[in-house]
Amino acid sequence: MRKLNILFRISGGKAPGKELGYGHVFRSKNLAYFFREHNVWFLLEDYGGVKNILTKNGFKKIINLKCNCSINEDVNITINTIKKKKIDIFINDVYKVNNEYLKKIRRFTKTVLITDLKKYKYSADLIVNGFIGFENQIIKDKKRKTLLGPKYQILDHRFSVITKIKPKNDLLVTFGGFDENNITEIFLEELIKFNGKIKTKIIHGPSSVKTKRIKEIEKKLANNISIVSYADMFKEISQTRFGLCSGGITTYEFATLGVPFAIISQVKHQNLTAKIWAKKKNCTNLGIVDKNTGKKISEYLENIMLNDNKISSKLIRTNGGKYVHNEIIKLVND
Repeated sequence: MRKLNILFRISGGKAPGKELGYGHVFRSKNLAYFFREHNVWFLLEDYGGVKNILTKNGFKKIINLKCNCSINEDVNITINTIKKKKIDIFINDVYKVNNEYLKKIRRFTKTVLITDLKKYKYSADLIVNGFIGFENQIIKDKKRKTLLGPKYQILDHRFSVITKIKPKNDLLVTFGGFDENNITEIFLEELIKFNGKIKTKIIHGPSSVKTKRIKEIEKKLANNISIVSYADMFKEISQTRFGLCSGGITTYEFATLGVPFAIISQVKHQNLTAKIWAKKKNCTNLGIVDKNTGKKISEYLENIMLNDNKISSKLIRTNGGKYVHNEIIKLVND
């Protein structure tokens, strides 16, 4: 097969109030891995730190898009890029995508939309929604083909392989690439009460602020905690007994390796997902961050200390990146 020209349109980074973070960036990176033998470009709206993530993973064909640009400007730049690079497939993974934008882009090339939560009826040739709240299914009609359910969630390719957990840490904690609500500090205030008895690894995202208090506690618990800004999630999850996160793709990563986890939601849409995970008995839902979060964290840590068998996680299996890759190849060949 000839080399395809593929354009990803993504947004991410440190953007207070925008509910952005890095989840969409990592998901697109995960999918791009399956097209590494093709020509891949990223049209990037970077609110901080995204370009560095892409280049570290070998993706250097990056076209910068001005943050908060208008829909018309976005459309014009996207269409010009499609024409200039002779794009065969346009893949959009942008939070709260504009459907009128998609309709205009679809006139110029075949389009793929990666989306979340309960919304999936958009203007695109192929729509992918790996939301845990959907049963795995494929819906076809004259307008589009839609892949629904966690089977199609796009993770790092290594998560598709059954892996035996080799615990190195008791707990892995991450509140995303941008811990906007400073949950890390709230967590550490509770962890310090356990006198270093819970060996913990914290991934304090690249755009998160390490406050004075975080540094103080880090120093006091130096022998029992490790705080890093970036890590190999597959490696870290495969080396921990329990997890604590704030939703998003990380929840699927914990679930595929069978690691029991808890969720503290930073924003409302994460809380919707957390409730579904909890209903399916995959996680402990600690609710959206508020004045009671510290107490809930303390209770979760108590259960970890007791190795409480109420904390459990049912395995899910996904090879979403490969499935989506195959569907995109079919789309090109139609």
